[in-house]
Amino acid sequence: MRNTYTFNSFIIILLLVLVSCDKESNKDDTDPGNRDPRLKKLTATLRLTNNPPEEINEVFFRYNNKNELVSIASPFFGDSVYFTYLTDGKIISSFYQESDDFQYTTQYTWDKNTVTKTSTSDPEARIVITLDDNENMVKMESYEYDGTNWQLTNYNTYTWINENLTRTEIFVDAYSKAFTPEAGTEFEGTNHSGSLFYKYEDVVYTYDQKENPFRKFYFYKFSENAYMGSANNAISVTTKRINIIGELINTFTQSFIYTYQETDLPETKLEERSNLSYFQEFEYE
Repeated sequence: MRNTYTFNSFIIILLLVLVSCDKESNKDDTDPGNRDPRLKKLTATLRLTNNPPEEINEVFFRYNNKNELVSIASPFFGDSVYFTYLTDGKIISSFYQESDDFQYTTQYTWDKNTVTKTSTSDPEARIVITLDDNENMVKMESYEYDGTNWQLTNYNTYTWINENLTRTEIFVDAYSKAFTPEAGTEFEGTNHSGSLFYKYEDVVYTYDQKENPFRKFYFYKFSENAYMGSANNAISVTTKRINIIGELINTFTQSFIYTYQETDLPETKLEERSNLSYFQEFEYE
């Protein structure tokens, strides 16, 4: 059985990577001497407090001659994902193959500053993403099909400063089956989408001044973890959870500690929690 934390860390954090080439560079990216270092391999070690044996996983990254990421593979889990692009470097599809032989394809439809994301794994769901002029995601809207219309179920907004994501605000429908309001007022389970949206989480990020190894990628461009595509490396993620009447339920912070190479790229990353430690090592080419 897969460990939930590790599976989420690699499949959500790594296998949703969306990559573009460096549009401002005229370098020959087939020659390592003419391009910047790029991520080749990531090794992660998970240690659980109540489960002494550590779990080690390696993830490998492959690129084409345009320096676009074409695959990510995790031999430990047997999972992999493959990407295809338009001639201008915009992603149009990703094909996921998991160890249990489950396969699905995600399509990305571009229309000016919006991208619509659909997947064969859930044909009755779609995500509509709004981008700014720098192709940073500023809004993500989730829809479900009720048999007649597409209903908005929740949405996120994103604030960027100096190419770093500084804030994510998550809004949910109080009447949606997907969320249970924590305000002492019970709502019926039927979805009356759009009738009452409220801010469920407010997330704030802080960063170092070093180079993010995923900085030239569409990394997390179309996921809820868009901070991973920021120019610098996140050193803290603070989440405030709020109930339907605006009261703070709780606050929790994730902190990350890095060591760096002489090139200012991260060499290692450590996250420690009360019940686990998660250590990552980066290898470049």
